[in-house]
Amino acid sequence: MPHSTKVAIVLAGLIGLAMVGAAATLLHAWHMRQVLDTLLAQNISEMLFATELELALQRQKGLVASYLMDEGNPRWLEKLRQIEPQFHQDLLRIDQEMDSPRERAILPRIRDAFARYDATRDRVVVLYDQGDEMAARSLYLNEVSRLYDQTVALCDEIVEINKQDIEEVLQQGREQIGRLTLFVIFSVVLTACLGIGLLWLLFTRVFIPLRRIATDVRGFPVSAPDKRWFLQDDLEGLGYYLRVLMGEVHQARSDLETSRDRLRQTEPLAAVGHTVARVAHEIKNHLVVIGGFARLIEKHPDNPQRACSNARTIREEISHLESLLEDIMDFSRPFQLDRRAQSLNRLVEDIVNKLGQGMLEQVELEVELDPGTPEISLDAKRFEQVILNLIRNALESMQYQGKLRLATAPTPGGATFRIQDNGPGIPRDIQERIFEPFFTTKKKGNGLGLAICLQIIQEHGGTLYLESSPEQGTTFTIELPAG
Repeated sequence: MPHSTKVAIVLAGLIGLAMVGAAATLLHAWHMRQVLDTLLAQNISEMLFATELELALQRQKGLVASYLMDEGNPRWLEKLRQIEPQFHQDLLRIDQEMDSPRERAILPRIRDAFARYDATRDRVVVLYDQGDEMAARSLYLNEVSRLYDQTVALCDEIVEINKQDIEEVLQQGREQIGRLTLFVIFSVVLTACLGIGLLWLLFTRVFIPLRRIATDVRGFPVSAPDKRWFLQDDLEGLGYYLRVLMGEVHQARSDLETSRDRLRQTEPLAAVGHTVARVAHEIKNHLVVIGGFARLIEKHPDNPQRACSNARTIREEISHLESLLEDIMDFSRPFQLDRRAQSLNRLVEDIVNKLGQGMLEQVELEVELDPGTPEISLDAKRFEQVILNLIRNALESMQYQGKLRLATAPTPGGATFRIQDNGPGIPRDIQERIFEPFFTTKKKGNGLGLAICLQIIQEHGGTLYLESSPEQGTTFTIELPAG
């Protein structure tokens, strides 16, 4: 894994861990706040309701005591009747608010105790109104106080239950804070480990190698106009060196492009020189033969038979020389094509008929002409020159015995002609040079045949390519456009 990828992964882990830790802390704090707010508000509300019940009971008891001590003043009973409805409303509210099973189990007991307290209190008032003050005070001090204490004790139970609930909620909060603290500690430790790992990677894989590169660069010769760059720190010095180096690379590229332009200008001259040298070599070979036999005639003028034989050899060499010069002229000057639309199948048939049986005596000729092959606009004479040259090469490679296949076929944009032999094939290293001018593997030949064939096909707007292997022989394919 590349070091930059490792650094990126560690840095991404640090950022991700920080974000996850922060999000988890905020979410946990928000959840704790919601839970605490809900539970504490409910428990405190229930405690307030229970306290209000106690205060209401105390006020009721105090009003009855005031009634007894004020010799039956009716205004104390009037105040009692005024506050009684509020007590019942508070009791109804606490019944609606409480949802704890333990609290709801106490509520019926509070109602029962209050009902008995209320009835006993009323009996105290009735006894007092009947003039039995001693019985009224005794009932108040004993039974009413007992029922009052019982009801207050039940209210205190509700308060105690809510205290316990609050303590449980606080305990849960402390436990959650403890877990959150452990998570934060773990996150801090893991972040510290990742940070240390990142620093280790940066120092061992970035800073130290960078310093080594900067040190090596300071010892490398560079055509920098400002020699003070090596006194700068590593990053600035290395950046300055890279800028200078890029300038030198740009200059070197410009010089290379200039050299290429000059080379392009000299390549045609080199090609002309190479062609002239090959042509001069071919002409010289023929002239050497002609000169040799001419000297033989000059030495032996008294031998007519020998002179005639030497003269025939000279004439053959002159004929070969004329053929070479004609090929050179054909290759060097642009073709003037006489193109006409005609049947490719009929043209191939005419060429086969011209070959003669003697040339094909030991050759198995197979001709496959697709009837759907369209008419092609071409120069019949030049195209016949190409076909005959390819057939002659195929026969020579098979030593005039084997299997030769000629075929035509239509294509979406024109037609193809294919000539295939089962000869020994053409070596791969020779295939790359087969269409070069003056390249030949024959003892007799100027190496212009295939080059002229390629030039003729290209003048027709077509393509000529070969496929060859020792197992399948050689196949030349010509593709011609319809227009």
